[in-house]
Amino acid sequence: MLNALGQVVREQALTNAAEQTLPTRGLPTGVYTLRVARAGQLLTRKVVLE
Repeated sequence: MLNALGQVVREQALTNAAEQTLPTRGLPTGVYTLRVARAGQLLTRKVVLE
């Protein structure tokens, strides 16, 4: 997960589970970018913490 400046603020390895959880406790409110890379594919989504 990247902050608005493009700095990595959270990083976590994926497991084989169908659902993943990334803790956001301690992060300030704001807009973040979630990037997930798996099997040669990259998924990018905007995340808003309120």
